[in-house]
Amino acid sequence: MSLTRHQIREIAFKFIFARENNEDIDRQYFINSFVGDEEVPSYLNELIDGVIDNKDSIDKVIEDNLIEKWSVIRLNKVDLSILRLAIYEIKFQDEIPNAVSVNEALELSKEYTDDKSKSFINGVLGNVL
Repeated sequence: MSLTRHQIREIAFKFIFARENNEDIDRQYFINSFVGDEEVPSYLNELIDGVIDNKDSIDKVIEDNLIEKWSVIRLNKVDLSILRLAIYEIKFQDEIPNAVSVNEALELSKEYTDDKSKSFINGVLGNVL
């Protein structure tokens, strides 16, 4: 069974969140706990590497588009991880329509946050676009 793009984004989100709390996390072990014996999809590594490699510029986009003039440091780490993933796709993945990236971020927020966070994420992404 191959993973859907949504499942790939969900695993990437979980890794990005986990790495925010522990930069020394064993990436391969973490990913294998989700994919098992299956081949790791290249898009999963692309998302993770893209967010890590472009974290500073992604965070600048987030900070520039916050509804309230907060800093990235003050954001809920789940919200921040979802935003980083979505903004990476919006800014660095030209083949992914922006609407898909926003929708996927909102789907993740439905699963991992509350309505207030979902509205917040939607607002920030709306400002980015």
